[in-house]
Amino acid sequence: MDKWARYRTARRIRDSDGYKIFEIYKEPYDPAFLSFANDEGAVGIHILHPKDPVERGYWYLQDWSHVIRCRIVDYENRSLAALQHLSRLTSLSLEVESKSELDFDWFPALTDLGMTWHEKRKNVLQVEGLRELALFYFKPKPLTSEPRLTNVQELGLFSANFSSVEMFRASQELRKIRLADCRKFEDIASLGLFPKLEHIWIQGFKRLDNLSQFNDFPSLKKLSIEGYSRHVPEGVFRPDLDVRFCM
Repeated sequence: MDKWARYRTARRIRDSDGYKIFEIYKEPYDPAFLSFANDEGAVGIHILHPKDPVERGYWYLQDWSHVIRCRIVDYENRSLAALQHLSRLTSLSLEVESKSELDFDWFPALTDLGMTWHEKRKNVLQVEGLRELALFYFKPKPLTSEPRLTNVQELGLFSANFSSVEMFRASQELRKIRLADCRKFEDIASLGLFPKLEHIWIQGFKRLDNLSQFNDFPSLKKLSIEGYSRHVPEGVFRPDLDVRFCM
């Protein structure tokens, strides 16, 4: 008899980008989860709307120190302290309401990060190994040190409160940038700081007064603009640039 039959029926093992992930969905943690995940060869954990007591945080993560991928979706104010045990993480996704401190020095191997911004997330912009970074509700305050995101190739800023990407000028390997609903962003010229930038995707910009300035980025191959309703004159873009508009 298969001792894990009920877990298999619940389809707790998911495939994510070719990795086996154990998923906890709207339920309290069971210590048997770890043994099942190990037997199945899972290398990551997804925690989606957990039902454990809020005051216990994610206490069980101390036993999951081997995982390299983690995703948490949780709208309770739980402590994130237990994540310090996940020092092998290469991918982390956090959609959380937690107001507790989280230090990204805990994750020296991290290459892929997506998260809701909070002022108590320390050293996010100092993770030199990051290749992909997505920040939601990014509200940068005066920085005590320059960002060191020297290896980032893809950057996404969503519903962010900033006017220029100049703070990311150390990211000279940047190939793609996504900007959505960044109402204060006006400095299109600052995108020229990234000599290898190939793809710009922007959404929610009602005013783009000088579309021709995108021609000034020599490596740019693709420009995607969503939610732009103004007339675009013919010939405003260089012919080799793949430009796509979408309402």
